Amino acid sequence: MTLHRSKDRFDEPIIAGWSSLVARRAHNPKAVGSNPAPATNFFLKSGVIIQLIQSGLVMSISFQPAQDALNNLQLALNIQNPSDLERDGTIQRFEYCYEIIWKLAQKILQENEVKAEYPKSVFRELGRLGWINNVEDWIQFQQSRNDTSHEYGVKLAQKSYALAKIFLPLALDLFTILKAKSRD
Repeated sequence: MTLHRSKDRFDEPIIAGWSSLVARRAHNPKAVGSNPAPATNFFLKSGVIIQLIQSGLVMSISFQPAQDALNNLQLALNIQNPSDLERDGTIQRFEYCYEIIWKLAQKILQENEVKAEYPKSVFRELGRLGWINNVEDWIQFQQSRNDTSHEYGVKLAQKSYALAKIFLPLALDLFTILKAKSRD
């Protein structure tokens, strides 16, 4: 029994409120709460992750979410004379595609024993390996993604929309390379 302090005494039990994780779990054991534990990240240390991958103990990388996201961005960019709402939706698809592509690239780099923790380092490593030729373009995409996530304005939206059109063919090329470099 857990006790709480009341007038310098530790003898009154804490009663879990309905919104507490304890109460939710009592009612629904599968509840994880509003702040679930973070997913485990594997880092390349002494080849441990490589051994886990080779032994099949690590889940394989799924390319389908990235493929779906790129297809959705393509559909959005195919709209002729988009309305403001369609343009804004396209920008959100661009942001999502950027995120999923850099994280996919990070996983493939890890499979290939290359450690890169942040988007810029991921794209610099991709450039170093010759998997992309245009590191600065990717850093510009990151800046645009960050800008549109924190600010809004018509000029910024138009600039991001134009960058999304440049991004898509480069992302499709990178996606193809990542699939070829994956050990799956």
